Amino acid sequence: MTFYFHSFLYVITKFIISCFNVLFLKIYLRLNHNLFNINLLKKSSKFFILGSGESINNISDSQWIEFKKHTTIGLNYFIMHEFVPDIIQIELQSADDEHIENLIKIFYKRENEFKNSKILVKSNYLGLKSAIKRIRFFKNLPKSLIKNLVFTLDFPIFGKNKVEFEKTLKMLSFLGLLNYGGLIFIPHLRASLGLSVIIGSRTNHNEIIAVGVDLINTKYFFQDNFFEYEKKFGIKKKFFNINYFQINHDGNHLTNDKSIHEITIMEALNLFLKISKTNSEVLTFSKKSALYPTFDEY
Repeated sequence: MTFYFHSFLYVITKFIISCFNVLFLKIYLRLNHNLFNINLLKKSSKFFILGSGESINNISDSQWIEFKKHTTIGLNYFIMHEFVPDIIQIELQSADDEHIENLIKIFYKRENEFKNSKILVKSNYLGLKSAIKRIRFFKNLPKSLIKNLVFTLDFPIFGKNKVEFEKTLKMLSFLGLLNYGGLIFIPHLRASLGLSVIIGSRTNHNEIIAVGVDLINTKYFFQDNFFEYEKKFGIKKKFFNINYFQINHDGNHLTNDKSIHEITIMEALNLFLKISKTNSEVLTFSKKSALYPTFDEY
């Protein structure tokens, strides 16, 4: 019983911090639109999650045309790819100011292209100091894109191991909070992929397909030809070398590495799908992804 008390208190505390941070930004930025509603026209029963893995370079032109017929969400630095997703999911909690600078440059360069894309800001449960630090991004985002901002009222799952993690998910399910709806009270399942799966589930998509989510290989689609992106957006390779290209090179992605955290993204997804009883099915676009064969190939 003590565990459930601490788990519930932790979840509620993080949720309240999320609410406070988003409210602070709403007042500061004078945002008048609905900040918690993706409000997309559902194109089909399919929801494509677009990662930044090397396998993105293997997608054919005809496949990109096919993706456009369905709802798509691009994760983090996928925004450098020429394909324009319906939802752009970004993280702003990086301690490196250059990350914010990179995002600002990319959004300015692609302002017109992203005019119809929702910009989803995740991980809002961090301290007020983090919220203040992120103001620089919001103040410098092209004004035409401000109305596209949406936020998750998210929180991390309490539990240092699989047993505790599962208990917390079961508690949330019992309380009717695991699939509450929309972007309100949304658990952060270890990574951008986990959050995106929940969004696909809550928007009632039957098939959630992960594309370019390799996990077993940490190489990025923009890595080998980075000079092209450097020239196009004015971003610096040094930042990516330190924060992306040299981390766990050619090994498991950090979120799928048991030596770093017992609850890998694979474990988190399996537990969510089992406990939430969602009607959505998670699939992978490539057999070379670490998601296969746990999740079937699309």
